[in-house]
Amino acid sequence: MSSKRYLCLLLSLLTAAALAQSANYRTINKGREGQIFNVADYLVKGRLNLVEFSSQACPSCEALKPRLSELAKKSPDTVINQVLIDRPGSQGID
Repeated sequence: MSSKRYLCLLLSLLTAAALAQSANYRTINKGREGQIFNVADYLVKGRLNLVEFSSQACPSCEALKPRLSELAKKSPDTVINQVLIDRPGSQGID
């Protein structure tokens, strides 16, 4: 594994661990990537909901995660709902 790829993987794991600590930042389709579902079923009534479509193969998406995590921590009235767009077996963003 190249050092660049290893660093990206490590950054992704650390980011995921940080995000897991915030109840306001959640992945709503974890384990169901590539399946159709209704995002509205996961929105929290009475709170501001932000839906983030994300891919681990997207550097911009990965760079945004720490900022969204901070937003979730600082804004208890905001829920950030992450949707993973990576389909099982896909290589990169398709």
